[in-house]
Amino acid sequence: MKLVGIDIAKYRHAVYIMAAATGESLCDPFFFNNNENGFQKLYKELNKYAKDELLIGMEDTEHYYFAIESSLLAAGYTVALINPITTKNL
Repeated sequence: MKLVGIDIAKYRHAVYIMAAATGESLCDPFFFNNNENGFQKLYKELNKYAKDELLIGMEDTEHYYFAIESSLLAAGYTVALINPITTKNL
């Protein structure tokens, strides 16, 4: 299993991918724009792995996550929304 964490922001999101079992970093953290061109940058990295071995998590941050979440779900990825109160308490 690979874990993909997306830090949601208004214009530009950050992403990090790691192996769940070992915590090994699978890529350097990177940014992508909150638009179709930015999403393609994300997909280029995600396409290195089978969809069924990825779990993508992102914070339920107002409405800024809607576009990327919709795009990922339409593409067949598994997405978990995380309540911001939960992440604040970590």
